[in-house]
Amino acid sequence: MRRIALMIATLAALLASAGAAEAKYTIKPVITNPQLVVYENGQAVPVTVEKTGANTYSATVTLTQTVIKQYKLIQQVIIYQTPEGKVIKQVPGPTEKVPVGTKTEGPSQANLGLKFTVAVQGNYPWVVKYSPIYVNVTYDGNKIYTYTIKPRYKVGDTFTLPPQGYIKFTAAPGSHTITITAKFKSAAPWLVPSDTETATINLTVEVKKQTKEEIVGKEIKKIIKIVKTPTKPTVTKPVHMVGGLLMDVPLALAEVLI
Repeated sequence: MRRIALMIATLAALLASAGAAEAKYTIKPVITNPQLVVYENGQAVPVTVEKTGANTYSATVTLTQTVIKQYKLIQQVIIYQTPEGKVIKQVPGPTEKVPVGTKTEGPSQANLGLKFTVAVQGNYPWVVKYSPIYVNVTYDGNKIYTYTIKPRYKVGDTFTLPPQGYIKFTAAPGSHTITITAKFKSAAPWLVPSDTETATINLTVEVKKQTKEEIVGKEIKKIIKIVKTPTKPTVTKPVHMVGGLLMDVPLALAEVLI
């Protein structure tokens, strides 16, 4: 048994040295076409992803929030009445708008989806039977997706991941980093070396706020004003004694008699 193990180790060493002396085959996973969507009311809306370098991308997501200022209307009614409580008239007065609170409509964070393609490149001419490709996705360093491209596959094959649609995750306002890693793990490194590809998406989430007003109620405010009824002045007619009689006489005649 020891002799067989020694022979296997020697053969592996010879193959490794032979592979080092001549050109090796290559298999390289290449990450392409990253796509982002933002979910609005359950619908996936595409987000523009721009290529900024060999393996770097950038994307900006803008959320819209509406801040609603709520008011209550207070309508004044001015009531004029006598001290006894009899209403003389009532007229509308000024209307006052009183703030009662605020509420916010719209998302405070982005619900996102990500998908991308892994293409198998290289010069290995046969079907890969034993070596998988491991795919990982992290968001701000936290793993959110893993997938294994299992043999059998060959150079020229492409895989859109995830197969079922999008990787769903939530992004708060600010700057974030999405990292996609695809690693070819060779089962025969002396023949085809392992290789790893990494792509980075720099994601910015912005919140744009707008305001509007909303009337949530109305109230009638009565204002009572007391009005005194003016009294008519008493006019005293002049009198004069005529022939021993007290008589009412016209005012002009009284002036003459006096």
